[in-house]
Amino acid sequence: MASGVGELELMKMIGDVPTLIMLDELPPYLSMAATQTVGQGSLASLTTYTLGCLMSAALKLPRCTVVIANLSGSYDKETSAIRKAISD
Repeated sequence: MASGVGELELMKMIGDVPTLIMLDELPPYLSMAATQTVGQGSLASLTTYTLGCLMSAALKLPRCTVVIANLSGSYDKETSAIRKAISD
């Protein structure tokens, strides 16, 4: 069974070093990932879970910043999934 990377795992990976994580082209990636089955869900749901864990970890790591570039007005469903992951 596949699982995403959890908050504690991400915090250990990032650690205390200054870290800038830049994510681009997520909506088209999530659109493609929705077609890939992983366990009982899809690669998109697994990615969204891991993205949410990354946001949570970054809030707890004072030397970590996450920048997400988004295509405004495109990929509405995927953009909503990104917004949900960030807000959760």
